[in-house]
Amino acid sequence: MQLADFNGRLVLGEIYHRHADDLYIDLGLKFPMICKTPELHREKYVIGATVLIKLFNPELSEPFLGAKKEITILETDGHLLGLYDRDVVEGIKDAKKELRTSTDPTAKEKSKKKLEELTSQPGAIREYIK
Repeated sequence: MQLADFNGRLVLGEIYHRHADDLYIDLGLKFPMICKTPELHREKYVIGATVLIKLFNPELSEPFLGAKKEITILETDGHLLGLYDRDVVEGIKDAKKELRTSTDPTAKEKSKKKLEELTSQPGAIREYIK
């Protein structure tokens, strides 16, 4: 079986272990992703938290000098985008929709304030919300 190209795909993962400054994230793939804990909202990155990952390679492997086969380092390569909070993301989408469709100026102003409030929260991840 072959899977599609992983490069740049957004996936959700769950933090299952923390060691010093490292997060161990289960993506449901063969290997976990290990990355540094971000400085912003670092206390929110707890075991069980859902995070959004930009995936690059599901299995890091490199040929070593003189080797004919690649050796795996038992990790997934990706970039931690941030915490994922479904309620915050859905609230942002709803506020944006209300902003686009409403004709009432007071409703638009209310939606604008709600949008500003929600996007400042951890879990908003502005990079992928359109």
